[in-house]
Amino acid sequence: ANQRGRDVVTQASQITFLKSAKGKHLTAVAKQVKDGKRICFYEVKVTDELGTEVAFVTINGYVVRNRGEA
Repeated sequence: ANQRGRDVVTQASQITFLKSAKGKHLTAVAKQVKDGKRICFYEVKVTDELGTEVAFVTINGYVVRNRGEA
């Protein structure tokens, strides 16, 4: 969320653990659901190396400053 020259703080985040991971490696894929002027929202799915979804994360962010602003 801290990309494109802006500073974002977390308003709320939640992680739900769905299943024990198998193997040694995890992969997290983030999806931007909303990218407003002041609010952003992301979903992250975490899978193990077998492709099993092991966790789901949601994050609400608030843009406190666009570095282009005074």
